Amino acid sequence: MGSAFISEATNAGYSVSVFDKANSDIAYDMDGLKLRLENPTWTPGAIIADFTLPDAFMKNIELYTKYGRNVLTGTTGWFADAKKLQYVKDMVNEAGTGLIYAGNYSLGVQATYFALNALSDFLGKVGGFDSYIIEEHHINKADSPSGTAVEMAKTIMKNMPNKTEILIGNSDGKIKPEQLQILSSRFSKVFGTHTAAFEDSNQRIELSHRSDSRNHFAQGAVQAIEFIRGKKGVFTMQDFIREKFLENVRK
Repeated sequence: MGSAFISEATNAGYSVSVFDKANSDIAYDMDGLKLRLENPTWTPGAIIADFTLPDAFMKNIELYTKYGRNVLTGTTGWFADAKKLQYVKDMVNEAGTGLIYAGNYSLGVQATYFALNALSDFLGKVGGFDSYIIEEHHINKADSPSGTAVEMAKTIMKNMPNKTEILIGNSDGKIKPEQLQILSSRFSKVFGTHTAAFEDSNQRIELSHRSDSRNHFAQGAVQAIEFIRGKKGVFTMQDFIREKFLENVRK
């Protein structure tokens, strides 16, 4: 994702300064990162784009907030943990900086979230539907399940009162009715496929998104750069969508 973002940002006219150490796990070179943030030649309003690893990001955010930088991060595997998310929110709010985070910056995926919200809300009111999520990714993906799958699960659970618990992977026994199962597969070079399925005794409804390249992830992230510029607080990609697209639709 980092390489695709650099390419898209450069094509969009942004000046990109890259800091890449230890296979993008820049927490292994915190002194180097600190020197970069202290560098007076960096544009004061420069946005940090962090595409690293969960442990790295949790360390990096300490420096980003210390030096007053607004951040866009596509690093996953940390915000599903409520304590880690609250820790990051507290740091950003105390520093008076801005952060936008997302498990997936694709505008197509964001549209899928909104469609899933409407669909699960309707089926939750109808009642009688079971639900589960299937996601597939390439063998080098670091986290499982994906942040996108977790976000989809949260959306379903918000709207369907019969689902109150996420079950990751296979069950040792019978799946409880209140469990929402996420099944993950890692194989080949699959960019990413996410499917939310709903079933009753007579029918099945599927809402699916398939990625055929990484370009659309990077394109969405580049569009989100201007959203977080100058903002204070913690935001998600859906906040960006609401501000950029849905408010205009309402008008």
